[in-house]
Amino acid sequence: MQTRLKMILLVFCCCAGLLCGCGVLGSRQSGWDWSKPDALTNITTGEQELGWAGIVIGTTRKAVEKTIRRPLTLKHEPSPSGGEYFAELFWYGRQVLLQLEGEQPGAKVQTVFVRFSEYENGFARAELVALLKEHIAGLRYRPGRYTPGVTETTDPAPVYTLDHLAGYALLLKPGEGLYLFVEGATPEESDGY
Repeated sequence: MQTRLKMILLVFCCCAGLLCGCGVLGSRQSGWDWSKPDALTNITTGEQELGWAGIVIGTTRKAVEKTIRRPLTLKHEPSPSGGEYFAELFWYGRQVLLQLEGEQPGAKVQTVFVRFSEYENGFARAELVALLKEHIAGLRYRPGRYTPGVTETTDPAPVYTLDHLAGYALLLKPGEGLYLFVEGATPEESDGY
């Protein structure tokens, strides 16, 4: 019995050590920047891609399922922005909603919505915009089509395009979340999710 208890304790210590070493149970010294909202720092941009925590706009349903290591459960809801299929998942500690063009394995992701945590909802709009611009170079404010006279500083939900990435945009909704989308699948023109 005592040998078994020692073995369990040894396995537990080894697993905890491995988790700390790879940052899963890391502390503030692990390189994590606790002053920034991770909904923004998990945005990834590449030569021709925009994504969040491994989920890339324009990638297929099958590729997303491989990334998240589980099947997506799709809901069919017609949308004025084009995509009719939606999936809700919990990924990297956030509620994430995906809009896809269809239900087949090759259907492409058109929009990713990342709901802000309570912590991120505590940031003022100006702080979120500044952090977003710090994280992603080449953001350009795009005035809303239906809100003439609104400027970047007065826009309650600013939309940004990326200089190096034509056809993609980000919509920042303080107190709600962040949309990444292909232009034409514009969340501002629909009722959202």
